[in-house]
Amino acid sequence: MMDWLLAGGIGDAGVLTWTASPTVRLVVLALGAIAMGLALMPGRTRRSPLMKGIEAVLWLGAVGVLCVAALGPTWVDDAGRQEPGPLVVLVDGSSSMGVVEEGRTRGEALASRLAEVVSLTSAAGPVDVYTFDEDLRSGPPVELDGRGTDLGVALEAISDRYLGQRTRGVVVLTDGADRGALRRSVREASADGALDPGLAPPLPGPLTLVQVGQLDDV
Repeated sequence: MMDWLLAGGIGDAGVLTWTASPTVRLVVLALGAIAMGLALMPGRTRRSPLMKGIEAVLWLGAVGVLCVAALGPTWVDDAGRQEPGPLVVLVDGSSSMGVVEEGRTRGEALASRLAEVVSLTSAAGPVDVYTFDEDLRSGPPVELDGRGTDLGVALEAISDRYLGQRTRGVVVLTDGADRGALRRSVREASADGALDPGLAPPLPGPLTLVQVGQLDDV
């Protein structure tokens, strides 16, 4: 019965907190004390001592309930459970995904890879899918008609969108035909023999690149 009244009961490791501000607490306690003083004032009634005692108990209960309700008690029970963060999947939506290889387009291979990723990871938590070409859009690609591929812009957008959040990682499905600033910076740094990890924006999880097609530019 008590569990039903408390919406499932309270845990052993919880703590009782009061949501009312300190000022509200003082006002409530002061008003409660005044109300009790007026109710128990000597000579207010001519009832017998027994009735006066019963009346005092009833007043005490009523004022106490009102004061507790006004103070906003909350039972905080930290069970140590953490909700899994989303897996962020970036899908290349550029027109180069329409190239035909081995009897099917890269877009068809892309759809198969995306379905595999979602199937294998959705049981562990939510999967957030985005399409990128020269910018970033929510959801899988509807048409593969992007004029270019800029992975750096997509990663910057994801870095901003999930700032301060915890994710299970970032997966990029692309043919590697990136002509953006990030690719140029990485190639120049590689030629100089000093590849700086700071070239890529800070991401909310580990980055995984999945090649779709036969290009080797990822």
